Amino acid sequence: MTFSRQIDILGLDGQKRLAHSTVAVAGVGGLGTVVSQVLVRAGVGRLILIDHDKVELSDLNRQILYDQGDIGKRKVEASSRHLLEIRQDIKIDIFHKRVDSTFFIDTEVDAVADCLDNYDSRFFLDRFCEERDILLVHAGISRLFGQVLSIAPGSKMRLRDVFKAVDGKHYKTQALCAACMTVGAIQAMEIINYLVYGAKGLSCAKSIMSVDLSSFCLERIPLA
Repeated sequence: MTFSRQIDILGLDGQKRLAHSTVAVAGVGGLGTVVSQVLVRAGVGRLILIDHDKVELSDLNRQILYDQGDIGKRKVEASSRHLLEIRQDIKIDIFHKRVDSTFFIDTEVDAVADCLDNYDSRFFLDRFCEERDILLVHAGISRLFGQVLSIAPGSKMRLRDVFKAVDGKHYKTQALCAACMTVGAIQAMEIINYLVYGAKGLSCAKSIMSVDLSSFCLERIPLA
């Protein structure tokens, strides 16, 4: 049985909840490849992958789903193929598109993982989740540092409020694979806990989880 080594952790009902859940992963890069793989291996029933980019050689140091045979291919197509090799019963929808002011997907979604690389796109995704009353779990990474924050359905505090002073432009940041895997795993676990236990399962809804792998420090930063 695929999930026999985790059923005592999540419970049979929890495993069923995952199987009936749909998660959208916006950005299938350093964070998104980790998050999508963790969710597939955990048993989420359906994924929606969103990315406008293609795989480059410089992606291979940290984007764990890809290999040299994927260079030049659309990330959503390459990641979908590799994820289906892990679990053939997973349902995957792909959107080769940017998250911008026109962004919309007409699909019922239980949670959204923000794995994007610029705050302009993140804020558009934030508005989409606010309008649809969907959980948004944000994560960001730079060098050996990362952060995770959950915006629960119905929350008056939005991502664009917390990071309103941040430059929205995209910058190619440095990052190690270990940092992407650590922060991505926390982001994915936050989503899994929400799908299994509901809002009470969220650990990052009232504070930012800050990760510093240069000193192995995890810190909660409370939000007023």
